Amino acid sequence: MPKTETDQLEQEIRDRAASSTHRPPLAVRRVFDLMTVHPNLGRAMLGFIQDYADLPRPQAARELSRRVVAANCAIPLDLRLGILALKLLGPVSPAFLEWGIGLVAKQFIAGRTIEKALPGLKANWKQGRAATVNLLGEFCASEEVADAARDDYVHIIEQYSEDARNYPHHEVLDADYMGRAPRANVSVKLSQISPHFESNDEELAVRDTLPRFEPIAEAARDHGVSISIDMEHASCVERTLSIFRTTRERIVYHGGVILQCYLHRTADDAANLIEWCRNRGYLMTARLVKGAYWSQEVAAAERLGLPCTLYTKKADTHANFERIAGMLLDASPTDPNGPGVKLSLGTHNIRSIAAVVAMARQRGLPDTVVEPQLLEGMGGEIKDALCGLNLRIREYCPVGDMITGMAYLSRRMMDSTEADNWLR
Repeated sequence: MPKTETDQLEQEIRDRAASSTHRPPLAVRRVFDLMTVHPNLGRAMLGFIQDYADLPRPQAARELSRRVVAANCAIPLDLRLGILALKLLGPVSPAFLEWGIGLVAKQFIAGRTIEKALPGLKANWKQGRAATVNLLGEFCASEEVADAARDDYVHIIEQYSEDARNYPHHEVLDADYMGRAPRANVSVKLSQISPHFESNDEELAVRDTLPRFEPIAEAARDHGVSISIDMEHASCVERTLSIFRTTRERIVYHGGVILQCYLHRTADDAANLIEWCRNRGYLMTARLVKGAYWSQEVAAAERLGLPCTLYTKKADTHANFERIAGMLLDASPTDPNGPGVKLSLGTHNIRSIAAVVAMARQRGLPDTVVEPQLLEGMGGEIKDALCGLNLRIREYCPVGDMITGMAYLSRRMMDSTEADNWLR
């Protein structure tokens, strides 16, 4: 059977990735080795890292040992020695644990603050990788914490845009197929800026979150920064879309939303956004992702006795991803000032990236109509391959506390079982 354009492009990306000299640090490679060779053990350790911030520190070493034993598989020698060392260290074991977790965390987190992250973001730009900066954390318990997160986002926009203005010109990153594009992008989690965003009261969630998001959108408009609103749990999709649309109708800024392809509803959401853009004459961005809350969504549906609203098979999610990507490509703007949707892909799956770029070519669109977005610290060889094809790529770069930030990464890793999503 002759190879399709997707097959050929996928093979080219894989060949380029195989020749990449990128190699992650030894500690990071060891974590991913555990995930592939001993998946139960790897998930036990990632679950421990995810919960570490909430564990009593004196009990942390014992809890790690308990979870490793409960994984019920052969424990590698280096891990056995590490657990033994923690027991022998006694009172100082929490400090040793935090050092080890931090060693892994710094590979995936751009910095504790935007100021500390800026040098790395600039270095990545020079190497052909733009960034979207995200503030670590996914909920807030009080008005004070919400206000602080909102102010942090505004501060990130101000500092990042000021630094990005001084970047050297980059032929691929400075413009997409429609012309000049914003250098700086910030991803916003609405659950961070309102204690009521995840409320069961839809009206309360929108009423409280909307005025908190507007200063962020205004800052993005004033500083020429693009904003992407992260999509969180399935129960929050409608309010997220409502807040985006309402804000965009009030404030003219560059930005859009994330669409999760494991949800049954997402094709309809994409169609409605496309129609909204056409009717209003708006230009927006859409980052297409598979979805990062799969385990939690399935568990919640089972616990509440509700029908599952997402695809439970990876193949179905992949197919939906490509179908919606085709819809969004068909809605690509045809002139710089015209309405439409600019597409980015939040995935490390080489086949998915190749399929969407091939679809763009079949429509007579340039490769730069698609912007692959990959996680900081993961898939360095894939990024090298995509840069080699002159694709505009962007890294998702979290900023914040190293230890608590590992929960974000652990969830994404545990919700994925594909080799293409790992560092290896």
